[in-house]
Amino acid sequence: MITLYGFGGLFGSEEGSPFVAKVMTFLKIADVEFEMKRGAKYLKHAPKGKLPYLTDGANSIGESDIIIDYICQQYHIDLEQHLTVEQRGQSYLLRKAIDGQLCDLLVYSRWIDEPSFQAMKQQLTRKMPIPIKYIAPIVVRKKVHKRMANIGLFDFSSEQIHELLDKNLSALSQVLSDKTYFFGEQPSLLDAVAYGTLSQFMLSELDNSYNQRAKLHTNLVQYCQRMRLQYYV
Repeated sequence: MITLYGFGGLFGSEEGSPFVAKVMTFLKIADVEFEMKRGAKYLKHAPKGKLPYLTDGANSIGESDIIIDYICQQYHIDLEQHLTVEQRGQSYLLRKAIDGQLCDLLVYSRWIDEPSFQAMKQQLTRKMPIPIKYIAPIVVRKKVHKRMANIGLFDFSSEQIHELLDKNLSALSQVLSDKTYFFGEQPSLLDAVAYGTLSQFMLSELDNSYNQRAKLHTNLVQYCQRMRLQYYV
């Protein structure tokens, strides 16, 4: 049995990590049977020290793209077989854009924005024992600060961060247009990646300025609602 390890739901989502949600959605689209185990406690067993990771018999695989590549090779799955060569190239670049700047903006919106950080802290530490519940959020936030500084997001004002988010989401909204999935009437790997991150904005119960702006892209909201109904309800 394949087992996928993740953190757990957050603000009404199936999974608070876009990378775990990406792998979950991929497995569901590919109709691969798996069981889910959730909790930060599984980090200590992760081969790359982060979640998601997946076990398949004696094999333990970390990092979302490596997990997906493993499943595709091991189980002869190709979610892009219906795409043209040109579309496969577009899919790759869009997936990297979503996993890159858009995910970074999601992390920024949760951990740097002060009211959102307080809400995150309350959600994530509910079941943690003292003193871990007080220490863990501070440690994680320091790591996030370091990453945001390294990638240059602290060089932008809050207004410019919002504009970056708008540009990313507007581009995806334009690509999706009125299609059921990003490449038409059949889901592809891009849809697994897109839902993993977009759902964190579009379906989140966290009421902050980032999610409010994201939900103005009504076709992306409807897309996430369709994906949830099809694969998670």
